[in-house]
Amino acid sequence: MRADEIRSQFLDYFARQGHTVRPSASLVPVDDPTLLFTNAGMVPFKKVFLGMESAPYTRASTSQKCVRAGGKHNDLENVGYTARHHTFFEMLGNFSFGDYFKRDAIRFAWELLTDVYGIDRNRLWVTVHHTDDEARQLWIEVAGVKPERIFGLGDKDNFWQMADTGPCGPCSEIHFDLRPEGRRGTEVTREEFEEIGEAGEFLEIWNLVFMQFDRDADGELHPLPAPCVDTGMGLERLASVLQGVDANYKTDLFADIIARAVGVVGVPYEYDTEQGVSYRVLADHARATAFLLADGVFPSNEGRGYVLRRILRRAVRHAWLLGRRTPTLVEVVEAVIERMGAVYPELQARREYIVSNTRAEEERFLATIDAGIRLFDQLAPGRQVNVSHILLSIPAEATPHEEEQLWTKAEHIRQRAIAGEDFEALVREYSTDAHAKEYGGKLGYFGGGRMVPEFEHAAARLKPGEISEVVETPFGLHIIKHEGSRTVPMNRPAKLSGADVFKLYDTFGFPVDLTELMARERGYEVDLAGFETELDAQRRRSREDRAASGVGMDDSFSMGWEEVEGAAGAEQDFAAYRATSSETDVLAFRRMDDGRIALQLRENPFYAESGGQTSDRGHVRGAGWTLAVEEVRKVAGRVAVIGPVEGDFAPGRVQAGIDVPPRRDTERNHTATHLLHAALRRVLGEHVHQQGSLVTPDRLRFDFTHSGPMTADQVAEVERLVNEAVWANDDVCINQMSYPEATARGAMALFSEKYGDVVRVVEIPGVSMELCGGTHVRTTGQIGLFRIVSESGVAAGVRRVEAVTGREAFERVRRDERVLRDAAGLLKTREENLIPRIQQVLEQGRDLQKQLEKARASGGADVLGEMLNAAETVDGIRLIRASALFEGGVDEMKALGDKLRERLGSGVAVLADRGDKPMFVAVVTDDLIQRGVRADALVREVAAVTGGRGGGKPHMAQAGAGDRERMDEAMERVIDIVRPLLAGSAA
Repeated sequence: MRADEIRSQFLDYFARQGHTVRPSASLVPVDDPTLLFTNAGMVPFKKVFLGMESAPYTRASTSQKCVRAGGKHNDLENVGYTARHHTFFEMLGNFSFGDYFKRDAIRFAWELLTDVYGIDRNRLWVTVHHTDDEARQLWIEVAGVKPERIFGLGDKDNFWQMADTGPCGPCSEIHFDLRPEGRRGTEVTREEFEEIGEAGEFLEIWNLVFMQFDRDADGELHPLPAPCVDTGMGLERLASVLQGVDANYKTDLFADIIARAVGVVGVPYEYDTEQGVSYRVLADHARATAFLLADGVFPSNEGRGYVLRRILRRAVRHAWLLGRRTPTLVEVVEAVIERMGAVYPELQARREYIVSNTRAEEERFLATIDAGIRLFDQLAPGRQVNVSHILLSIPAEATPHEEEQLWTKAEHIRQRAIAGEDFEALVREYSTDAHAKEYGGKLGYFGGGRMVPEFEHAAARLKPGEISEVVETPFGLHIIKHEGSRTVPMNRPAKLSGADVFKLYDTFGFPVDLTELMARERGYEVDLAGFETELDAQRRRSREDRAASGVGMDDSFSMGWEEVEGAAGAEQDFAAYRATSSETDVLAFRRMDDGRIALQLRENPFYAESGGQTSDRGHVRGAGWTLAVEEVRKVAGRVAVIGPVEGDFAPGRVQAGIDVPPRRDTERNHTATHLLHAALRRVLGEHVHQQGSLVTPDRLRFDFTHSGPMTADQVAEVERLVNEAVWANDDVCINQMSYPEATARGAMALFSEKYGDVVRVVEIPGVSMELCGGTHVRTTGQIGLFRIVSESGVAAGVRRVEAVTGREAFERVRRDERVLRDAAGLLKTREENLIPRIQQVLEQGRDLQKQLEKARASGGADVLGEMLNAAETVDGIRLIRASALFEGGVDEMKALGDKLRERLGSGVAVLADRGDKPMFVAVVTDDLIQRGVRADALVREVAAVTGGRGGGKPHMAQAGAGDRERMDEAMERVIDIVRPLLAGSAA
């Protein structure tokens, strides 16, 4: 029976029993700060169980999406290694809210398992709480379970509570007998049952929780007036039982997903191997990634987003272990959408968003994982292999026929080696690697990250004495022989320091639990306390930086208020939606430390900054005094205005008014953000969601989810759509309604916002409908004109559009026209001929540049000779370090690097350019590349000294410098960076 049929039969059964079948709630719990994710079927009904809400039904059934990764319930590190652990899973459940209780819950469960699913009764066992005699008797009476198959266990296994106080109760668990056929069904004692269960031979498949008590602060249990039932059964576990397999990963829920991963990676899937673990991690994490992204969780460095990032990066690391160096998880995520999109339509609806963000996050981590793993290998050396090899180089000019002949030759040599011919003799006869010939093809011991990936992974998969298949690398065709392996002697403490773990986290993006996992695999401990110290230090520096810039300071604004006589407890009337001025009274005032005064008005026309819209400005005038409103802030359920006062302040009757023109400009910009959001979704796709905004009188800024830069055509189309809506002069309709009604009508809400029971809906019919508390124009035509000023990236997977409207858009049009006119005048042409004239000037410039380069090249030989003469000798190789102003930039540096490689013999060169764009270029000769010294790794470490980053190929790589002032330090440390690379290659 396929899992889809198992799920539907479960829900259909309980529908027949009078249950309301509810769709799965989001993985992001609504208004519940105690949970990162929905981790059980009862979570959406938590407030009903607690008596805080009532449901329109007394019986319900669901198949609930769940994630257990992060927080109290965290299965992440076990995923892939066990048969049952998952980050994402589906929980089948039925619930009673003061309706039926133990008798019917037991009857439903037994009837569904045995009569509907047809599970053999002789393979089912039951546990109850050791004090719950009622449940024990009902299992015998209602289900016909033999008394000797019912075991009473303690609180740890069979008592459930939501928290230290509140609803709780005993539970009954149904277990499936997985013992071998000869022992299956034989009676066991309670002690034997627990021991066998720990060994995995009894599988818990369903838990029935009977909430019948309320635990008070003293720990006393009091009967609930209306007991409830909460049951949960993992679909994955049930599928393994009904499909007759011994692991969840062998069910049809995972089969297609793992098959897709195998097709992408190309390495066979064998269950009990390291590769098998990595494939299971990919399959599981692809499911979690797809569903979390679909429910609005975005990869970040905090909260839910950080958990998702950890899941994604753990998957990338396992794809890396399988030999992949390009995005892989994204392909598996596609399989998840195909497999589960019919049941969970949100996967299909947000497909583009899910795929693009998965790919983007993979690419970001792949950009640093190589350098990070190399650093990890240095910090925590593990298993090393010792190999010999034969290399047949493929000439660059070889024809396809000549390449085919080389492959045939390589396979012939391999067969001779397998037949037992002396490998060293074959090396000396055939290898084109002069260095390898000299040493009989022996490369010695090396660990991860020292050889090119294709070579490294082929060597790692061999057993002692084995000969590899023919392996192709950038250097040619290899036949590899495994000569042995070893674990690196522990001549250092088997513990990674907090500083090292922090560097992997901060510089290379390794989540700390990923580093901890990798360390544990090699027998290392991790100094987590030291890591937290480093992290706290970074946070402290960040806070100090913010404090220095005045960001995030709190002046205890809610304290020190003086209530005006008779105003205590008075309600404030928020008039900003309907009025721009008010004649009103002062309710309370506060004298600020800087001499300004803050007022709370009975009727307040001022808008306080919220939802991205900035505050109003204006004046409050009293008898003999005027307050210029500079700030508007929320305080204790009211809005306060703050500013300097001219005259002698005294509370009383006042005239309050906002500056109207800035308010009108702000309204234009705020309504324009709604039109912009709708246009972006039309042009880019439904994956676009608001991530933040800023609305001021002179501009608007809108941040949204999208994986890459917009094209010029997309920007132009978005601008056109917004202006079409503006010129349509549609009404802007504002209504109050319940949150469920608003979302049912399609109103868009921010994932990060918390909404009350009644919400404000701003609708431009047929174009946009959003929940919003801001001020808006009455018709779209009042916006006048909309112009996009810029489109840029602000964070991984988040783009930003900045735009102007109304008078500011008009001024920008005039300014652009003036620039065009002045540019045409400078180039002595008409405005309509400006582009061809610019192309002509650029072509002339290119011709002059070519002439300059020819002149410069004539003097290049002298520079090359000077550098070669200045070469240092380090551990038997030549090293060149040179800093200069390269007028030709990185192209000139690369050309010089190519010439140095030709003339160095055996060596390394690092060039530094101190020009407008400070750069490093590193080159490595071919013989050292064979020994594991790579230019890309070298240049990354050199650039890292300055806070820069880069990459490239084994023979040549480049990196941008971060802090120009540290370039001398970086060049001084080149020797210290090169020596470990050479030492590792010689090991």
